[in-house]
Amino acid sequence: MTAITVARGALKMPLWRGNEGNAEFRRWLERVEPLSESAAYCCAHSVVGKTHQHERDVADDCKPPGFDHPSIWNLGYRQRVLVCQPYGCPDEAELAAFDARWGTRSVIWGPDESWYLPKGTWLVETYSSDLPGKGIR
Repeated sequence: MTAITVARGALKMPLWRGNEGNAEFRRWLERVEPLSESAAYCCAHSVVGKTHQHERDVADDCKPPGFDHPSIWNLGYRQRVLVCQPYGCPDEAELAAFDARWGTRSVIWGPDESWYLPKGTWLVETYSSDLPGKGIR
């Protein structure tokens, strides 16, 4: 069963560069450590460890709903987390269908958690469903 967690609050790369002084980015990074930036494609293939079916551009079928301002992060050995920060909350049903298709789990956080444009974008984390617990938080 696909699990989507919606965090309620006040409702290629490197994207984070220039955000080092951003308080929201620093707060997010402290919560999710030990993460490091990945050079992998920002897509579901990277999250689930599959070989890419595309050469350069990310194909639409491996982009989650809300695929805006993406970045990808390494969490330990060969575990990746895809972070997207869309301007609105992605459709939960579409995100659940994406997760079911790819074997991923996604967590939607409100605008208070986003660091791309704090209070103006949402934060969506997509990770492999075999990651223990409830993701990176």
